[in-house]
This record gives sequence, structure tokens and C-alpha cells, in this order.
Amino acid sequence: MQAAKAAIRGDWWDDFTAVKQPMMVVRGDRSPAVPAEHAAQMARRRPGTEVVTIDGHHDFYITHTAELGAVVREFLDRAVRFLPDAVRGA
Repeated sequence: MQAAKAAIRGDWWDDFTAVKQPMMVVRGDRSPAVPAEHAAQMARRRPGTEVVTIDGHHDFYITHTAELGAVVREFLDRAVRFLPDAVRGA
């Protein structure tokens, strides 16, 4: 299964680093899908990327909905300042 996952991941660093909007990587602390070092590398390679680790496995979005909702809301509240005035309704 790990070989299959590696095969579909590919080399996407150019696409990832080209994005200019703020980005948040949310990972479960016991998830093999996004290891801590990989998430840290994402933040190092692309300015404006923050990493949030939530207790749990890869399915933390099911088991920790309130915590995930809170970190996403905080991120969006901070990120909205990057939106054009017309989108923000300013």
C-alpha cells in the first residue's frame, strides 16, 4: 500500500510552491499519510504555509471535528486579509 501511495504522490513541489495564497496543512499526529517531517518541509519550502497538528490518526477530521473547525476558523479569519476588497465586501 505504501508503494501505491508513493506512486500517486508524484513530484508536485513546483505546483505547491507556486501558490501564493496562505495555506494551512492540517495533519493527525499519528497519521502515516503526512509525516511530521514532510509537513515541516512543506512549510519550509513555501512561505505563508503553516502546519497544524491535531491529536489523532489520518481520520482526525471525523474524531476531532470541533478542534479542526476551530483551527480552520482561526486560519480563515487571518487569511481573509489577503482577499481582494470586492471579495471581502470592503
